[in-house]
Amino acid sequence: MKVSTQQMIKARGAIFVHEFSRFIQCSGIAAGLNIVAGYVFYAAFGFREDWRYPVSIAFAFLIGMLASFYLNRIYTFSRSNRSLAHEIHAFIFVSMIGLGVTALIATLFRNYLLSVFAEFSVPRELRNNVELMSHVAAVAVVSLYSYPAHKMISFRQKVIAPPVATGIDD
Repeated sequence: MKVSTQQMIKARGAIFVHEFSRFIQCSGIAAGLNIVAGYVFYAAFGFREDWRYPVSIAFAFLIGMLASFYLNRIYTFSRSNRSLAHEIHAFIFVSMIGLGVTALIATLFRNYLLSVFAEFSVPRELRNNVELMSHVAAVAVVSLYSYPAHKMISFRQKVIAPPVATGIDD
């Protein structure tokens, strides 16, 4: 049975949609843990001033990162033929870039919202949730980077080279 190019494209598209939807589900759970942990740090523990806010974002990100690795490794990506240690190192590398971008975006957005809210009459409920709004926005932006980065770097298949012909018969 011959498979047409169109059938192959359709099959690859279906695989992508399935994998991406699983990534969104698993990463959504991890992002939820990230947001809840961050809220606990900056709202319950009061880490919202100066350097404490980006630190609370970083701790929350690490909690979400652990959940994301576990869930996406189990449910989203097919097993790579690389070692667990190699996958973990690659995942941490990709995630650390995401952490930097998340903390930066959250901090910039928080500072922007604080300055806008200071100029206008904004309800207290909004003013009191600036950190949460900034954190959610940053996590959403970084999620656009995460899927392709983890697919191409963290969980990519190890390329196994075919045996090289030496020209010598064994």
